[in-house]
Amino acid sequence: MNNIIERKWERRCSPYQYAFEYAAVVGNKAATQYFLQKLTSREREESLVRYAGYVANRRCNSAGNKTDFPKEHYADVLCFLLSQINEEQQIEVFKSYPYEVLKCLLDWPWQSLFMETANRMWDFLSEENYDFLLRIIVDKVMDGYKDYNYQNLFEEFWQQSPNAHKRYVIDECANGFLLSKLFVIKDEKSIKLILKDATLVEKEKLIFCDRGKYICQDLINGAEWDLLEFFIRECVPSKNEVIKFKREFEQRITRWCPKGESRRTQVKWDKFFQLLDDFINGYDNKEKYVRR
Repeated sequence: MNNIIERKWERRCSPYQYAFEYAAVVGNKAATQYFLQKLTSREREESLVRYAGYVANRRCNSAGNKTDFPKEHYADVLCFLLSQINEEQQIEVFKSYPYEVLKCLLDWPWQSLFMETANRMWDFLSEENYDFLLRIIVDKVMDGYKDYNYQNLFEEFWQQSPNAHKRYVIDECANGFLLSKLFVIKDEKSIKLILKDATLVEKEKLIFCDRGKYICQDLINGAEWDLLEFFIRECVPSKNEVIKFKREFEQRITRWCPKGESRRTQVKWDKFFQLLDDFINGYDNKEKYVRR
């Protein structure tokens, strides 16, 4: 909003241009369309690209912005403005506001444009902002949004991303919450996609780090044995590593779990360690079979 006021006093700005810019940044699509028709060619050239970026940025900071229109209306305005400029001008907006534009396109009903647009801006979208967008998509699933198939969108966004972006996210999973959230919503397909692109070293890091152990602990507490078995099988590749993992968890529960735990909790821990023993015995049986 301050941008408009400052620009109005810095130079001559017609009432129609001021009204157009104001309507855009408050999310009023109808007024934006109306006042755009009143602008001269020079005013259109001056305002369209600049305010497409401002609108996208405004949506991302909408929590602190007061307006009479729902924050989702910014996506309506953004898509209208993008439709009024040429491809070269669109790229100019994408270069300056890649994350902000894509976040807008996660609002209904524009999600179908998300991947088409993302594929035009991989060179501009940072690995960090890619990670943020993946988390936003997962949060949509966790929050119960039914206006789009966000799990399919997550998979497509992951599969079509550059390798450098995947590497960054996999490394961040050891410290962040993305993988934890995928386990909470039991999205095994998306978890498999991430682990499929992880190296053996990266997989071990994921499960041996504190975040990985918290995931295991949550799965134990929730009695999600199939998911737990899948996670261990994917990330702990050898008998020695399973033994190491078991030893670290034994030390962990000694430190963190009270001695007077309920019988139900103790049964779950017993089942977990039995699962690890089954993995160890499975490796022993494979070794015997190979020796024959």
